[in-house]
Amino acid sequence: MKSSRLSILLFGSLCFAITTIVVAYVVADGYIDRLPNHQGYFLVPVENTVSIAPVRSPKRTAFVLIDGLGLEFARDMQAAKTLSRIGQCHPTDAGSLTISRPMYTVISTGVEVDRTGARNNDDTAPVPVQSIWQVANIAGLNVHAASALPWWDELFPSTFASYLRQPDESANLFAQAKLGDLSIIHPLRVDSAGHKYGSASQEYRDAVALTNTELSAFIESLNFETDLLIVTADHGHSASGGHGGPLPDVSQVLTCFAGPGVLASSEASPIDAKTIAPTMSVLLGLPFPKHMRAGEDSLDQIWTIVDPTSLGVSYISQRHKDIEGFRQANSKQLGQWLGHDEGLWSELYSREGRTQSLWWAATILLALVVLACSYRLRKFSVKRAGLSLVWIATITVTIVILYGFVRGTLDFTSINLRDEFINASVSICLSVGVIGLAIHAFFWRSLHTMLADQLTLIALLLLVGVMHFVAYGVPLGFPMPGRFMLFLPFLYGAMGISLGLLCTLLAGTSLALHFRKT
Repeated sequence: MKSSRLSILLFGSLCFAITTIVVAYVVADGYIDRLPNHQGYFLVPVENTVSIAPVRSPKRTAFVLIDGLGLEFARDMQAAKTLSRIGQCHPTDAGSLTISRPMYTVISTGVEVDRTGARNNDDTAPVPVQSIWQVANIAGLNVHAASALPWWDELFPSTFASYLRQPDESANLFAQAKLGDLSIIHPLRVDSAGHKYGSASQEYRDAVALTNTELSAFIESLNFETDLLIVTADHGHSASGGHGGPLPDVSQVLTCFAGPGVLASSEASPIDAKTIAPTMSVLLGLPFPKHMRAGEDSLDQIWTIVDPTSLGVSYISQRHKDIEGFRQANSKQLGQWLGHDEGLWSELYSREGRTQSLWWAATILLALVVLACSYRLRKFSVKRAGLSLVWIATITVTIVILYGFVRGTLDFTSINLRDEFINASVSICLSVGVIGLAIHAFFWRSLHTMLADQLTLIALLLLVGVMHFVAYGVPLGFPMPGRFMLFLPFLYGAMGISLGLLCTLLAGTSLALHFRKT
């Protein structure tokens, strides 16, 4: 009877370990698809019209987004120095999720990534927030785009009068792009070099240099008495390659404005990426994108960029009033969501964030229950339970610290290329796991005790994986998690698969030895 019971326990352990591997794989492999929700969150549409026209409007406007160009590299470009001399250039905060498609959305709409619902590069559905390109199209302007990617057209369909898809990233898009009322020019060469070689590489610097040459020639072709130029980027790259997180080398870019309506200024005060689209609205005499962030916003940065004398004092005064109207409408809607007359975005973020925090508090309680049940069933003393807990915590913390040391960050930036991430993360988890088992064997010399502790470890991992779904939802809800919790499912997948595999080997070995004895 005892032998039969042990057989069942060992077989159950084997099944549980395999289940952990499967769940870890599903969580990690499906996480990218879980991130976006192109229905958006807590959007406040505010309709507005331009009742007073600006004194000066550009004849042609070119919006250049140099994909993957970090702040320090942009500052060294001769093209940026030229634009700074005739207009102004600002360090720009791209935000917490420095991924391209989400950033195109933020830059185009003035809405933060938490609410646009665009959170990966794979979801090709349109976003629910209005862009400056759509505003221009509705106003009767011809909007053109040139890019190696179809993403702008996917995000904002039925908007562009022409869309040049140039798959050759080495091509000079500045020479090929069609200029008209409003044009997007989106070279991808710098970003590709960043992914392949990292921003510390000569290849990345060469890509920046070539783009600088092409942009400088493009600048020479413009007449800044009538032509408006905006140059920015969606993110930079880490030294080893990659982006996605909020660290300065990837989240800080440069945005330059030059042309009609731009105040020539040598000051370079920081701005927010959400300010770009509303600033373009003022410079072009267009309505603001109707979902733009208003209230606890960065919209007053506009008045450091535009020239009230050039655009007209009465026009600027009216645009001030328009922004106040947006703020009042947002405050009123927030009040309805929050249950009082007026509200703040920070209040809504805090309320929704508290719900997520409560789920994680429940996770901690459940983890304590798992540990208590494990140690009670095994009749551990307080000292032995403490040693087991230290062993589990040491393995977990060592994996996290070692991963951060090897990969540079504990956020999306460390992922970069899929195969590279998988090889590194699984190698780290397996190495630490094997060393942990070796230490366990040295001190306790019991295969069954080792298996039980490993089962407890992966049970805790399984709990964390499940609770991430519960706390943040499917698709990922509002607000977005912090940088580590946003990244966690990827590392969780590597840990669950690796440690689950080791547990499977332990359970299989124990089961084989048991059958051999019987």
